[in-house]
Amino acid sequence: MHRFLFHLRLRSRLGQSFLFIMHGNHHVSPRDRYRNLMPAVVSVPLAVGLYYLYCTIMGPLFGRPFFLGFLCGYVLYDGWHYATHQYCFSNRILKSVQRHHLQHHYYDPDSNYGVTCPWIDRIFGTTCKITRKR
Repeated sequence: MHRFLFHLRLRSRLGQSFLFIMHGNHHVSPRDRYRNLMPAVVSVPLAVGLYYLYCTIMGPLFGRPFFLGFLCGYVLYDGWHYATHQYCFSNRILKSVQRHHLQHHYYDPDSNYGVTCPWIDRIFGTTCKITRKR
């Protein structure tokens, strides 16, 4: 999703503005704690739409728990993303995953899309070629 939605190249001014609000402003100031999470103006309507989509496709009995699981997973993902920008980790593994994501911001925005899973970039060939540590 990060690669294909947040880094879409749109031509329309409206589309570019929407993407900037959704994710582009985060790239302008990656350390700004107010820009590290998806803005409510985007996330709330998106969540409502997904809720109704899941309930329509799977019915309320399965759609609601599926949506709840998706929502919990997204909150964990967004919490980790926030932490990668706001905290210094001493744990070797956490620091490695953090470095992987920060290279996306400070070296090459067209690589290292896997915020929580660096291995996904190896699979898709989108690993940053710069190996200098920050």
